[in-house]
Amino acid sequence: MSPSASSRAARGGLTLAQDRRGATAVEFAVIGAIFLTLLLGVVELGRYYFTVQSLRTVAAEAARAYLVRSNLDLIANPTRCEPVISTVTAADLQVASRTPILDVSRLTISAPVFEDNTPLPSPAPSCTTRRVRANVSYTFNFVVPFLPGVVPTLDATAFMDFP
Repeated sequence: MSPSASSRAARGGLTLAQDRRGATAVEFAVIGAIFLTLLLGVVELGRYYFTVQSLRTVAAEAARAYLVRSNLDLIANPTRCEPVISTVTAADLQVASRTPILDVSRLTISAPVFEDNTPLPSPAPSCTTRRVRANVSYTFNFVVPFLPGVVPTLDATAFMDFP
């Protein structure tokens, strides 16, 4: 008996085109890879949006901290319109405990920007209302590197008005 005839006899007389053994494993390999890629993509997208929201929270906290620390008291000293500018760090804002997903070493909180807005009413006619702007940036790293070499920098800005 020839080798091909003996192998055909071992498979129950089926030819290679008719043999369906292993087809399920091949189908699972194709569909499983696509499903796993989609699943990891959804997880990364969720991490990305959670990081963006956490960064917005940090920016709002930084603006609030700048506002509190600016020590602008127009009632006690109506001639001073310029706030005392102070810096805020991630440790001051307790970023590690409030937003645990953010890595503090990749977080940058820039110096505050004080902008003129509209004139104040009669108690302080020479001053204008002020707006503090806090800018925060963060380097986001994907856990699963879908696009190698792509490291986006996320930015968030928050504004607060004060007299």
